Amino acid sequence: MPKKIHHSYDKKSLVEIINNFNLDIDVSKTRHSICKDIIPYIDEYALHYLYKQNTQKRITFDKRKEIISVARQCSAYALSGDKKEIYDNDEEYFRYIEYLLKYGDIPSVRKAIERCNLYKGTEYKPVISPQTQRLIDRKKELKKLSKPQFNVKIGKFYIDLS
Repeated sequence: MPKKIHHSYDKKSLVEIINNFNLDIDVSKTRHSICKDIIPYIDEYALHYLYKQNTQKRITFDKRKEIISVARQCSAYALSGDKKEIYDNDEEYFRYIEYLLKYGDIPSVRKAIERCNLYKGTEYKPVISPQTQRLIDRKKELKKLSKPQFNVKIGKFYIDLS
């Protein structure tokens, strides 16, 4: 029996995958038709994660807003050097960090966890979906390949604009 794409992937997320990989699939079709059309591309583009449940959780706007608020408080606490106005002690802070780990697709959460690891000496790793991880890797690669446009070195400089 051929494998099926997990039902947790809605049409919107499948269309996003199709656009990311530039697959030759008509996105105006129904979800069911898209699932049938995408199966031949699974081995070629390493899309085996489509057989498993979608790790990129769809969260409500209010929940996302709350998570971002907590992440910003955690970032501020890490940068501030243990201000008691934000959290009473490190235990409470680490509880919030552990709560944030499962929302690694949100950039504010990744930044908060990164700052926690840097300033508190921890080794937390956020849970990031394969799609988001691929986008992060692409951005890093583009950053490495881009040439620096402006370099400043120590010393005296004379600029002639004529």
